[in-house]
Amino acid sequence: MKEHRGDVPEVGMTMMTTAWLPTWFRALATALFVLVAAAHVRHARHGDREARAWHAGHVVMALGMIDMTVPLGRPPVPAMVGEVIFASCTVCALGIGLAQLGRHRRCLPWLLSAVGHAGMLAMFAMPRAGFDLLIWVLAGWFALEAVGWLAGVLPSLDAPAPVTLRVAGLRRDPTLLPARSSGPVGVLDRTAAPTVVAVRNRRQAALRITLALMALGMAYMLVAMQLGMSAMHEMTDHGAGMAGM
Repeated sequence: MKEHRGDVPEVGMTMMTTAWLPTWFRALATALFVLVAAAHVRHARHGDREARAWHAGHVVMALGMIDMTVPLGRPPVPAMVGEVIFASCTVCALGIGLAQLGRHRRCLPWLLSAVGHAGMLAMFAMPRAGFDLLIWVLAGWFALEAVGWLAGVLPSLDAPAPVTLRVAGLRRDPTLLPARSSGPVGVLDRTAAPTVVAVRNRRQAALRITLALMALGMAYMLVAMQLGMSAMHEMTDHGAGMAGM
């Protein structure tokens, strides 16, 4: 029979919090996940419909991590509510990804997102019998995923925010500028093109950092919860053995 997070004995929860998730660490992690959520909201504003949905999924994941790390007595969101939300997100992301098989740069981001939602589902479902191996596999996966984001080998559905150039005193979107000027309309600052590339590269790098932070945070949370729950059960079993003597 499943134990919900709210049913975990206070001594076990306190032990897990102080040993693996001290208050200062939880406050820092909460602040970082707030920044992660804000970054995805910002990127979603400039994307197409699919990119907005993808970023929205990461906002939900960041909110789920905030629920896990916020330094309160117990998580604000009931376990059952979190399970329903992330089970739905997992199915949706997996369905969208499978529908785009063969389109690597469109399919893989959704499949990675589905695994992320599944990881959040596992957190909300803990503790549950038989989850031990799955938790360690997910933690290892998210650690490797973080490396992939930082190395730039994983694709995202990011659509960089529009960058404007100054042309003859007017601000223009570079995507609207002709490849070659056909007349004396104005003078294009030829140093602007490298600047645009640099700005977009910085935005891509910032997004990858947020994705890596999310993956690392999920890996650590899974490990912390697993080890904390294992220690709690050992303490419970020891206490029961002492009571039976």
